[in-house]
Amino acid sequence: MKNLFVVMCCSLLVLFGLSLAQEKELLFTPNEVESMLFLYNQAPVKGDQVEIVAPVGAKLRKGLEVARAQNDSTKLVKLMMNPTELQICLNILNLSTFEARYAELVLGMKKKIEKLLPPPEPASIVIPGK
Repeated sequence: MKNLFVVMCCSLLVLFGLSLAQEKELLFTPNEVESMLFLYNQAPVKGDQVEIVAPVGAKLRKGLEVARAQNDSTKLVKLMMNPTELQICLNILNLSTFEARYAELVLGMKKKIEKLLPPPEPASIVIPGK
């Protein structure tokens, strides 16, 4: 029983280490962090997606706390996110509705996230009838 517990703990540490290795630095201005959190809070989430989406909200809230503590609107906030979390943020931005005056801000946020994501795989071509 002790050995099983030790093996499970070691497995969790390895998995935790792998997920940390995949995390990348997303550098947002305080205004971008606040905007991303606002859009995150407005995004619809299905019940079966809660475990996947909730960590993104926690990181954004923590980032906003850091941004507010800095008292410097030009200092960048470092958000450590894995590719799944980055993709969630990008999806939120792509599906959000906002006033046109925020278009430049959102575009800048999208570009920052897209730089950190791996390039999309080429779409496979489906030929009807074959």
